[in-house]
Amino acid sequence: MGHVAVVDTGALTVLSDVLVGSAPLGLALTPGGERLYVANTFSDSLSVLDTAATAVVATITEPHLCPYGIAIK
Repeated sequence: MGHVAVVDTGALTVLSDVLVGSAPLGLALTPGGERLYVANTFSDSLSVLDTAATAVVATITEPHLCPYGIAIK
């Protein structure tokens, strides 16, 4: 499994980390910052994180997806 670090950008410290799928390589933040999508390459999945709760709220899995990046439209 992989991790996404939650960082205090003012203090430049790691506050916590969130467990996501294997090999998280791409990230995309919604325009309002409420959700962070993580492309988990080796898990064939996307993790959806609630940024306020710093927790995964959904996982989208698709066989052979192998996502390397992600964009929000």
